[in-house]
Amino acid sequence: MTTSKNKLDETSHLILHLTHRDAIKKGIMVVNKGEGINVYDAEGKKYIDLTAGVTRPVHLGYGNKELAKAIYDQIYQIPYFTPMMFANAPAVELAEVLSETVPGPINRFAFECDGSEAVETAMKLVKHYHYFKGEKGRFKVISRKGA
Repeated sequence: MTTSKNKLDETSHLILHLTHRDAIKKGIMVVNKGEGINVYDAEGKKYIDLTAGVTRPVHLGYGNKELAKAIYDQIYQIPYFTPMMFANAPAVELAEVLSETVPGPINRFAFECDGSEAVETAMKLVKHYHYFKGEKGRFKVISRKGA
């Protein structure tokens, strides 16, 4: 990586989503560390993280040892196993907790890795719902451009 004062510039091979080329030419801050609600750049300057990952949930803060240990313990036991025709204990337990927590009649849950999978799963669930209600013609999806 070519940096100028520990900043990413146009010579980098990294693609930054929603980042204008002019901003990259000026140099993009490289974040090296996080503690609590703060992040630090390569020069050690401290910033409050007001974006909280934007599209990724990091609202529990950085350097959370309890969270890191729970993640480690789970990864060590079993990091992931396909939900296709199999279940895993953490997913079953989380679904139980959520069924007692969420309002109304919601009591079934699907856990997905990202927003694209969540949208695809929602479309499949709606299609199956209408199919089994006898409304087989209800299968079209309308979305906004760029959605």
